[in-house]
Amino acid sequence: MMAAIDLGYISISKLLNLNVVVVEIIGTRVFKQRKSNPVEQINAVELAFRGTWKGTSLVKITALETDYIEDTGPYSHTAFARQLWLEDEKMADGCCLLSRICCQGQIYEIVWRSILLGIGQALGITITSCCSTNYLSLGWYISVMSFFHFSEFVVTSIIRPQNLTSESFLLNHSKAYGIAALVSWIEYWTELWIFPGLKNSYWISGIGLFLCIGGEIVRKTAMLTAFHNFDHLIRTQREEHHQLVTGGIYSLCRHPSYVGWFYWSIGTQIILCNPLCSVAYLIASWKFFNERVFEEEVTLLHFFGKEYVAYQSKVPTGLPFIHGHNIN
Repeated sequence: MMAAIDLGYISISKLLNLNVVVVEIIGTRVFKQRKSNPVEQINAVELAFRGTWKGTSLVKITALETDYIEDTGPYSHTAFARQLWLEDEKMADGCCLLSRICCQGQIYEIVWRSILLGIGQALGITITSCCSTNYLSLGWYISVMSFFHFSEFVVTSIIRPQNLTSESFLLNHSKAYGIAALVSWIEYWTELWIFPGLKNSYWISGIGLFLCIGGEIVRKTAMLTAFHNFDHLIRTQREEHHQLVTGGIYSLCRHPSYVGWFYWSIGTQIILCNPLCSVAYLIASWKFFNERVFEEEVTLLHFFGKEYVAYQSKVPTGLPFIHGHNIN
């Protein structure tokens, strides 16, 4: 068991960029549990570490090798090591989150992205309020884009703080996402120069803004409803606490976060009155989510079996002409 513990904590030190000072069995403790299982004795391990930045203090964290942690349910020592910390026998996710971000050297990446999005939000509001009405749609677009990416980070910090990184902004979602944004900007400025009147269709921009606001609300509601069951990445292995969420907004559609993102994406181009990109975004987004839903439902069927089959039979995906993976 000691060898397994050593390997687990060595991987933690690499993950967090920390120097492991000592790893040792410090005794046996008894933790109460609400479940009907009998109370068990579990080995506890003390990890003393010091961050690599100058002037940091020595920190000691007590963690369990395996099995039950107070009344939170079963976790293996590896899953616990990646996601949870114990300090004074209490969860200290907030403290470890700060340590984790600092130790990984990501704080500057989060700061500059936050500043960039803050500037974008301020610029969008300024253009909307103070500039010529010819640029009203541009102001709306910049505000919508800035808010979406910043809110992705904020909501992730609430529902999955242990997974929070600079990637949580989704600014560098993929090369295709970046290219699509660049193409939409080129179309906007080209058409504004050649056909300036095309960008003054405020009622069309208003429809796009409505789609973006509605999509944003649907997506964030879905994220908060699923809470720790939500992830930006498709999971290939089921976590101990992973549950099938079928209530709230998930009783209306199986993939509300994708529904929100789908309509938000199209709405951004309607705001800009980009006819070419509106059609292109519609096709590209549909193809992306069609593949994404299929891949995700393969894993969900593997995780939840008949329970998910029954859910599929009652609730649609919510995306037009997308049915997901059906084992029948």
